[in-house]
Amino acid sequence: MPLNTTKNNIQTTVLNNGLTVITDTETSVHSLATGIWCKTGGRYEIEEQCGIAHFLEHMVFKGTETRSSRDIAVAIEDVGGSMNAFTSNEMTAYHARVLAEDKAKLI
Repeated sequence: MPLNTTKNNIQTTVLNNGLTVITDTETSVHSLATGIWCKTGGRYEIEEQCGIAHFLEHMVFKGTETRSSRDIAVAIEDVGGSMNAFTSNEMTAYHARVLAEDKAKLI
């Protein structure tokens, strides 16, 4: 059973598989932001795999079997949304945001 805690509108849920999901509800804005932070930065790479986290970050934006990278970008950007990613020593992160009425495009 997942473990849930809530403090100051921030809910932390640890799923049975160990994945931690953090949600923050802000009622004064009418947008949706989502992000994924992975503990896969350059610090965790062995010499033979140096750069693999950054490479995989870029592969995420190559598209899927049913949608090209352009299709995905256009779907978000045509409604004024944005998406991006970065890799650092500590992590690789992916994030996107849209207006509330366009939330289905992120989900």
